[in-house]
Amino acid sequence: MEKPLYQLPNRRFPYAVGIDPDLKASGVGMWSRKDRKVLVAQVMPFVDLQAWLLDLGKDHVFVHLEAGYLNPKANYHTVKLPKGVEPGSIRAKDYEKRVREEMARRVGQNEGVGLTIKAFLEHHGFGFVEEMPRKEKWTRLEFTRFTGLKTNNQEIIDACSYVVGL
Repeated sequence: MEKPLYQLPNRRFPYAVGIDPDLKASGVGMWSRKDRKVLVAQVMPFVDLQAWLLDLGKDHVFVHLEAGYLNPKANYHTVKLPKGVEPGSIRAKDYEKRVREEMARRVGQNEGVGLTIKAFLEHHGFGFVEEMPRKEKWTRLEFTRFTGLKTNNQEIIDACSYVVGL
């Protein structure tokens, strides 16, 4: 029998963990299926995230990993020029080039974090599913309405959006 491309979300696990990978600290949300509420909504550096997941144990959590690396590759064509920079000028072209390169660098770094988390999950035998990033994101008001919690951090909001209600 051929192995599926990804594991389907499994409801036998007591906790669902959503992760929105980021270079400095990933957004993490943990939903309790028994209590029907968010138990964890915070950002964690990669090393802390690893230790936390290992403490929880692979038999207790199913992970929903936001997988930005599954997005089609993008070209960063639209760059807003600062005031005083004439469109089409050498200065504008240089500015646009630097901004596009920086955007691509940051996207690549975040994708690297996501792939590293995926490798960690596979290595330690965690059940997980890769989630395509959503075009429609929760606002902080929607997050509060759905969870009863408050935050302005979009990584936390995105991580929780993958698991709330499962």
